[in-house]
Amino acid sequence: MPILTRKPKTPLFLNDVEVRDIESLRQNFNVAALADYAFDGSLIKFLRERYYEDEAEKVAALSRNDPDLENKLYKIFGVQKSEDPEIIAWRNERLAKLKTFTNDTNILAKVDSVAFNQEDLGDLLDEGVDEIYLCNNNFRIPLKVKNKKYIGIGNAVAVIKSDTAVNFDALNISFENVNFNPEDYSKLSMQFKINNRPTKKMSAGY
Repeated sequence: MPILTRKPKTPLFLNDVEVRDIESLRQNFNVAALADYAFDGSLIKFLRERYYEDEAEKVAALSRNDPDLENKLYKIFGVQKSEDPEIIAWRNERLAKLKTFTNDTNILAKVDSVAFNQEDLGDLLDEGVDEIYLCNNNFRIPLKVKNKKYIGIGNAVAVIKSDTAVNFDALNISFENVNFNPEDYSKLSMQFKINNRPTKKMSAGY
């Protein structure tokens, strides 16, 4: 049997990894490095040596000055654009904090809808989130913001600032696993008094 001599194919280096096939390229996707490879000819050569002609033609048609260059590279290789590393780190920090209060996977999956303090609550309300998790703190509930559901985690306390009784049903505001300060208890409807219990006020400076 004759000895076959195969021509070596050109690799790419992405994230300090030697990439020799398109799956490895996707797994180690680095859009900045690929943009450089696209315009020095290396990426087109890599693709054509492996008979990825469609991808090679699309890369060849790219322009370095195209403001949408990065998004086009993601699309050519079928890679979902990853989030900003700072956002990922921020979310992981919040997730670690949330895990000290619950291991419920359904709640952990909604970490972006969790308020740990009043500032978080304000941000979620500004974003228009309808179902908000209140985690282990006192939270002043803005009565002017209607159509909300608040779900408590840990010792979540709703603080109600009103001189008159509040009809939460009319505001379409509901609570689940949320406690109320004793001084606010008289503002609740009878149904709320049945379903919710007062608790000692936490020190929150409200």
